[in-house]
Amino acid sequence: MTALTARRSQLASNPLRGPAAIVAAATAIAALVAVAVIVLDACTSVRALMPLRLPARSGSWHAALSIYTHNLAVAAIPLLAATAVGRPQGPTLRWRRTVDALLATILAVNAARVGAAAGAYGLPLIRYLALHGPLELSAFAIAAVPYLRARSDPGQAGPIVGRAALVCAALLALAAVLEVRRGLT
Repeated sequence: MTALTARRSQLASNPLRGPAAIVAAATAIAALVAVAVIVLDACTSVRALMPLRLPARSGSWHAALSIYTHNLAVAAIPLLAATAVGRPQGPTLRWRRTVDALLATILAVNAARVGAAAGAYGLPLIRYLALHGPLELSAFAIAAVPYLRARSDPGQAGPIVGRAALVCAALLALAAVLEVRRGLT
């Protein structure tokens, strides 16, 4: 059994392994960056680069819709990549590696931004993120499931893209409403 075959059987036997790894990686990146901001005493500099006012958005349905559409666009990236990778003819190895790098970069940059903000703004931001943050992170991890499935078994990703998209849409809608929950009119 080759290493690739062993990895494919691991993914097939535990479909939550991929999303759990994504959540763990994003959490670790955010935590490391938050600690670095605090240890390096860079809170003031980060606040200057990332000025936030909590609550970040007005409590309107328009604000919730704006947050929702932005997050939905981010979640669409791995879902679209899954449809491309899951085609019968499939992309080249070079293209798959490029998409892998793009998705990893998106994850790392967004996690680092959250970590930097958490380090700079501390407990008020962490409390603000407590309700909607885990829902958003879960939605993004679920969006990656079809892509991970397509990488390990191209023919099997197609059926779950639609289901993953629906779950992501529902989680992101709930997260957007929770994010602007204060004063929602």
